[in-house]
Amino acid sequence: LTGDYGKTIQKIAEDFIEKNLINILGSDGHNNLKRKTNILEAHRKVEKLNSELFNWISENSIRIINNEEVQPLKVKENKKKLNIFSFFKGN
Repeated sequence: LTGDYGKTIQKIAEDFIEKNLINILGSDGHNNLKRKTNILEAHRKVEKLNSELFNWISENSIRIINNEEVQPLKVKENKKKLNIFSFFKGN
């Protein structure tokens, strides 16, 4: 999400956020002395891209900790409209 693993992975993560396909934010930063997690940056990015999802994640993180049921958000459809030139762009 923050671009640490390249632009392709970042774009896929952003698409997931825009479509409500993310349920929780986390990091593999198991050694915080050698690796930055950038989790705050990731939270800010989600808030900027999809405030509804950001609020849902914030509320449901507590529900998960408390072992309470969590209902997923409705998946959003693609906003992209295809046209004659989409074929040449690889869409």
